[in-house]
Amino acid sequence: MWVLAWVAHAIVRNPAHLFDANINFPAPRQLAGSDHYLSSQLLFAPLFWLTGNPVLATNVVMLLSYPLAGLAMACLLRALGCGPGAAWAAGLIFSLGPRRVPANLMFLEYPNLYLPLDGPENQPMRIEALVTPPSSSARP
Repeated sequence: MWVLAWVAHAIVRNPAHLFDANINFPAPRQLAGSDHYLSSQLLFAPLFWLTGNPVLATNVVMLLSYPLAGLAMACLLRALGCGPGAAWAAGLIFSLGPRRVPANLMFLEYPNLYLPLDGPENQPMRIEALVTPPSSSARP
C-alpha cells in the first residue's frame, strides 16, 4: 500500500524522482528494484488525491478490479468473434478464477485485469495460426 501512496505522491510532486522511494532513504532509486504498480495508478491515484486515504483507495481498486477484469475479458472475446453469452461467461470465470481470487489476497494479483486489454490487434501471431494445423506442404 505504501508503494501506491508513494507513486501517487511522487507523480504530482516530483516525477523525476519517482523511483527514489523513501523506504531505504537516502539510498537512491529503491523502487526500481521493486513493484511500482504504475498500472494501478489509473484507479488508485485519483481516489488517493481526493480522499488522502491510501487504505480506502487500495480497497476500492481491489473491489473494482473484479468487474473490470470480467468486462475486459468479455470485450476481448467479443472482438475475437465469440458470442455474447460465451464472452460474458468467460469474463466471469476470468474475473473470479483462481488467479484473480487468491487465498492470501495479495495486491500483486489484481493488476492482471489489464491482460485482456492487450487484444489480438497487438499480437504478432494471428489467432487462426494457433488453431489451424500446419499444412503438409510446409514440411519437406
